[in-house]
Amino acid sequence: MEKPVVVFYHGIQEHFARYRHVIERFTTLGFRVTAMDMRGHGLSTGKRSYVTRFVHYIDDAVQHMEENVLGKFNPKKVFLWGQSYGGLVAPHVCLRIKDKLGAKMGGILLTSCAVGVDKTLIMKIQSPLGPCVSSLLPAVALTPAVTPSMMSSDPEAVTNYAQDPLNTKGNLFARLAWETELAMRELTARTAEISCPLYMTHGSKDICTSRIKAKYFFENVSSTDKVFVDTTFFHTMLHEPEREEVITSMEEWLKARM
Repeated sequence: MEKPVVVFYHGIQEHFARYRHVIERFTTLGFRVTAMDMRGHGLSTGKRSYVTRFVHYIDDAVQHMEENVLGKFNPKKVFLWGQSYGGLVAPHVCLRIKDKLGAKMGGILLTSCAVGVDKTLIMKIQSPLGPCVSSLLPAVALTPAVTPSMMSSDPEAVTNYAQDPLNTKGNLFARLAWETELAMRELTARTAEISCPLYMTHGSKDICTSRIKAKYFFENVSSTDKVFVDTTFFHTMLHEPEREEVITSMEEWLKARM
């Protein structure tokens, strides 16, 4: 039986290599860690930060799981770790493959997950128009996105994010924004179908995603083995000066279930 595997899903407009420091920590614990840049992100092909259907992200992730995790290894456990937008992708992947994984489904880790957002006034105005705008102007960047300065309390982390050529900056495309809203709605409706072990952590200063909706997700999953760790961090908590606190917490959770 192979060592346990952690499959990582990164956030929107970024790439998985930004979390190499955490990935390396998990490998030293005895985990195999695998990840890929979502289509249109990082080193993957496709229009930058654009997708015609959210389900394409899930299709890609499931293909990666079947070919590069289950197809190459025989892991005793598989853990799904999602950061930010990856925290929306990971639960959807779980819903798709949990029956196939069966007892190998080790659990889900969600850091600053985007299972919901607190809508600004502009977003509330745009939302009813979502289907129309998504159809007529799919590749127009209309939906406001947070700026790098809002993501971290660390000026160096903000600079690194802003200067990273593999990151995409600016508003979200209309199609992606609408597909994301639909994906959030679907996950909310299916939250109770999640029953595997769950680790979640969210920062009180995170203005990129909704802590309230993350807490709702946590409280409504069917999992009996679940932990929610509150922090005072900004959105990119794994790049905060005090990130060791979160990484250690994640390591301890994984070790107890490997």
